[in-house]
Amino acid sequence: LFIYGSIYIAWLILLWAVTAWHSDGAWLAQWHQWDSPQYQRIFDSGYNVKLLGFPPLYPYLIGFLSKVIFLPFHTTAVIVNILAFFCGSALLSESIAKVFNISTHRFLLFAFALSAPASYFAFTAYTDTFFFFLLWLLLAMTVLEWWKIKPWTRYLYCALFILLPAIRLVGYALFSWIAVRRWAAGLVLVTLAGWLYLNHVLTQDPFFFLKSQRIFGMPEGGFFTGLRYSLWYIPH
Repeated sequence: LFIYGSIYIAWLILLWAVTAWHSDGAWLAQWHQWDSPQYQRIFDSGYNVKLLGFPPLYPYLIGFLSKVIFLPFHTTAVIVNILAFFCGSALLSESIAKVFNISTHRFLLFAFALSAPASYFAFTAYTDTFFFFLLWLLLAMTVLEWWKIKPWTRYLYCALFILLPAIRLVGYALFSWIAVRRWAAGLVLVTLAGWLYLNHVLTQDPFFFLKSQRIFGMPEGGFFTGLRYSLWYIPH
């Protein structure tokens, strides 16, 4: 843990040293834009139709913690995300090292993990790094069979299938684990039911969140959209 922590602190210092001189104001303030204010708006004022593309768990968790520790919403989010990215990267490194029997290289794996795209979002109120941590916790519990150790680990294992889709919509992809007989993956349907109900209550349309990105004024996203546009522009 000490070596992991030392590498991580060195990475944070290096990142600050390389990027801070570009900043016109407070370093972390540069990340407080794009979707970040929308999460705070959800906590402060609740949902409106434009915000139904953002699942509820992250903004309410960060908002609750910010009240408990008496820090601003964005500062609390950065603290949580920096810790989450550290834990997620350590879990990734330990899991891969164990599965492929390369324990001597686990610190190199950790350093490599810090180059992941999710690292960019560790310094703002985005869900990416928190989702990254919980996903690797779930993967580690599955691959290393931690979920079998004690009764509480079984409960945590099941809870992760409920929590992950409540943080990012891509978490519903975990339902595909049913295909390999990971029956706990069916618990994502519990979150889906609650999410559809919230959409129905606010808009009378349980699938309104599928339209919210367009209403929010954001371009289309996703793998297949990117592929479609890529193929479309090749002839031109």
